[in-house]
Amino acid sequence: MKMPWSTSILAATLAGALLLAGAAPAVADAAAEAPSPVVTSGKVSAPAISNVVVVGDAAGFSIDFDYQQPLGGWSPVALGVYDGTSAQYPFATSTFTTHNLGTNGHAGTFTGVDDTLVPYPDESGHVSRRYAHSRSGPVTVMLFAAERACDCSLGLTFVAGATIAPTPPVVKSLTVTPVPRLSGTVKVGSTLTVAPGAWAPAPVALAYRWALDGVTVAGATKATFTLPSSAAGKKVTASVTGTKTGHATVTKTSPATAPVVRSLTGTPVPKLSGAVRVGSTLTVTPGTWAPAPVVLSYQWSLNGVVVAGAKGRTFVLPASAAGKKATATVTGSKAGYATVKTTSAATMPVSRTLTAAPVPKLSGTVRAGSTLTVTPGNWAPAPVALRYQWSLDGVAVKGATTRTFALPASAVGKKVTASVTGSRTGYAAVTKTSSPTAAVKPRA
Repeated sequence: MKMPWSTSILAATLAGALLLAGAAPAVADAAAEAPSPVVTSGKVSAPAISNVVVVGDAAGFSIDFDYQQPLGGWSPVALGVYDGTSAQYPFATSTFTTHNLGTNGHAGTFTGVDDTLVPYPDESGHVSRRYAHSRSGPVTVMLFAAERACDCSLGLTFVAGATIAPTPPVVKSLTVTPVPRLSGTVKVGSTLTVAPGAWAPAPVALAYRWALDGVTVAGATKATFTLPSSAAGKKVTASVTGTKTGHATVTKTSPATAPVVRSLTGTPVPKLSGAVRVGSTLTVTPGTWAPAPVVLSYQWSLNGVVVAGAKGRTFVLPASAAGKKATATVTGSKAGYATVKTTSAATMPVSRTLTAAPVPKLSGTVRAGSTLTVTPGNWAPAPVALRYQWSLDGVAVKGATTRTFALPASAVGKKVTASVTGSRTGYAAVTKTSSPTAAVKPRA
């Protein structure tokens, strides 16, 4: 028969019922976790409760237990559910009354179904319930029952309980996490840049960290890194860390560079000397490279095209150089330093050489008042434009620029020469000078 209920008993039982408000029917295929450790009070209760199992799942928890009602009587079992740990809601609190209910996480409307966890008037059985509840924090679950059959005047005492740990957040994986790539010259003073690639799903926050021989460089947290002198001889890497809410953080590291080299302090521009015509020899002066010693090598080019085998300090201009500009490149190398190339300024276009440029001959009486004539000979390849210049004792006579020269009185006692200059487009101009005459005699 049903037990009598006093006002105080009804209040206690209704409080227990309210704790069950919001209880949901079993959820199919809920991902169950391992059972939570159960704490028991060790007290005798009516009904007797045993085999308590509390298991959390992704959306709440389930509770299972066996019960045995006392002979000739029946008592209820109530459930307490609290958002927090047993430290906040101690298992040691023995009496289940409205005074120590705490904050019930199951807000809702009492249904009348969950006024007790054990069916009336069954004497024994197994109870299995599942409740929807937030798992963002710890949840404490407690079972309460009367200490004596049909006597709830003292309230319901704690029988067993467990604290369910919060469900860890579901962490997704980033779908694209490329290996970063480095660009730039690997030498002291140069700036390297890391290209992180496109991480996904966007947006992904990226952070950078540079290292030398695997040792993180303090403060080097940008996408660029200027190589300090302390980097010399070390290999450089850049690590990119991608973060996104709800996703696992990923760090990817670039391949290491070659060892960082120093910079040569003296790398002068070379200079060229010599006649710029076919058959002539050009010479390159490299200047002083530092810090010494620096190994120098040479390469000649015509119109920017490397001349095979032209690797010395001198270069004899071949016929194929005609009309082209010559340059010389000097390469300086030194262990632990970046190799440097410097190139000279280009010459004027290389000119050809006239194939025939004869020495001119003079004729006439070598006496003041007489006229001398210069015969230039046959210059080739024709046509070759010829210019003339007469001189007395090697000093050019102003205005004396024709094939003939009337000897003035001032020429007396001096020797006469005539110079012929032949020029043709694309060819080097050539000047040839006659043999000097005897000393000019005075007028007769």
